Amino acid sequence: MLRHLIEIWQRNHGLWLLAAASSAFLIASLAWYQQWQLDLSIANDNNRPIMAQTIPQQNCILVVQIEAPSKFATETGLILLYRAHVGQEQKPAYQQTYLLDPSGKTTVFMVLPPGQYIAATFLDLNHNGQLDFTDADPTQPSEPFASPLLGDTPASDTTQPDNSIFLSPQNPILCQFQFKE
Repeated sequence: MLRHLIEIWQRNHGLWLLAAASSAFLIASLAWYQQWQLDLSIANDNNRPIMAQTIPQQNCILVVQIEAPSKFATETGLILLYRAHVGQEQKPAYQQTYLLDPSGKTTVFMVLPPGQYIAATFLDLNHNGQLDFTDADPTQPSEPFASPLLGDTPASDTTQPDNSIFLSPQNPILCQFQFKE
């Protein structure tokens, strides 16, 4: 085969091969620069789509819904998950950033190992990646902060909601956060 390519090169002075290689390089470079992606889908025998990423059985799905007043529309925030036995004094075991849509809502899907977590979220208004506190009271957050609403009805202002979440592989968990005015 190499001998055949050498003969073609010598017969055509290599111009056709050089032109073909240059064209292929140009197309590949343009595709990379424009970030074109092929739309490939894999299907099983029944022509039903197969998930591109399967979730191992030992992991759990946490669906987080966040709702904020419209004045916080398009703001970014962080979801913080702490191991329940460690508490919030330590660094979070997991965190996920999110962006509120123009109506002030978003939904985030997280895949986590099973266990008990303490959940919280805040809106990062100054975009520094951490929850800031007031100078007057170092325990009072200066950025909007929320604990999850668990159960059928939101917790009232006088009761402290239980922000502990237990994740198991059998069932996805829905965790809702609602920022107040």
